[in-house]
Amino acid sequence: MQRLMKLSQYATHRKVSKSYISKLKAKGILIMRGALVDVAGSDAVLDDKPIPQSDQEPTTLAEAKRAVEITKAKRARLLFKKLEGSLVDVEEMKAATEGRFKQDAEAILNWPSRISAEMAAELGVEEYLVYTVLSKHVRQFMLERSRGTNPSAAAGGTQ
Repeated sequence: MQRLMKLSQYATHRKVSKSYISKLKAKGILIMRGALVDVAGSDAVLDDKPIPQSDQEPTTLAEAKRAVEITKAKRARLLFKKLEGSLVDVEEMKAATEGRFKQDAEAILNWPSRISAEMAAELGVEEYLVYTVLSKHVRQFMLERSRGTNPSAAAGGTQ
């Protein structure tokens, strides 16, 4: 395989369009040597493989520069993926998920106060009784869920 290729040759090598390869070049994702694509370095970036070199540190200035370029290109690729929405920040997702869980838990815990009057009217009993029983069972359910147990399985239900 050739070490350096023209953009059109590299597009054929990658089985993609030349315009796509040009976009990658413009975003700094490809490893370029002048107007030519460094095939091994660019393949390593696009395939997210380790830098193709021996187990030892770069021994020449050219190898060191190539390693730096590959690292920069990999960072550019990650930024590109984040901007296009195919890569998300783990901490942002954890915070969003935790926020949603807290909202759902609060909504479930507030449900007895919202529904008890309607249920009491349908059953012909006092609202306070319905609220007390519902609240007790909802809180027990939430406590069991927070401990990782399945209350319906313990009661003979299905998961």
